[in-house]
Amino acid sequence: DYLIVNPTDSSAISSAVESVNNEGIPVITLDRSVDKGDVASFIASDNVEGGKMAGKYLVDKVGKNAKVGELEGVPGASATRERGKGFHEIADKQLKVIAKQSAKFDRAEGLNVTQNMLEAHPNIKAIFAQNDEMALGAIEAIGDKDIQVIG
Repeated sequence: DYLIVNPTDSSAISSAVESVNNEGIPVITLDRSVDKGDVASFIASDNVEGGKMAGKYLVDKVGKNAKVGELEGVPGASATRERGKGFHEIADKQLKVIAKQSAKFDRAEGLNVTQNMLEAHPNIKAIFAQNDEMALGAIEAIGDKDIQVIG
């Protein structure tokens, strides 16, 4: 027996992983690490590199110093930290991140947060969403406006 999990929150899943560890069941995590507990195998993409790639893409599409918004994932999750780190390695030097807020890796939250961002900052040229679900919410919020989205 194995337990395979794709944790949304690296901290929140830790007690469950520790409980399963106590039962002698190996744990495999996908895409995100856990803060506590033993993991037999961790399978993931390079989230830092993915964040950098997103930043470079936006610079290419909207130009240097363009005003952008950022939809962050679940606060504290490894994917949030890592994707944000990679993105900001590029964005802090070549873009102007004028708004950022957590949308918790959720499409409906991505829609609502993007609507609020655009109301407060109508001059945003692009949105970086830390996952595809939030990007889809952002696209719905943007409608036919000429605003780039990557997620």
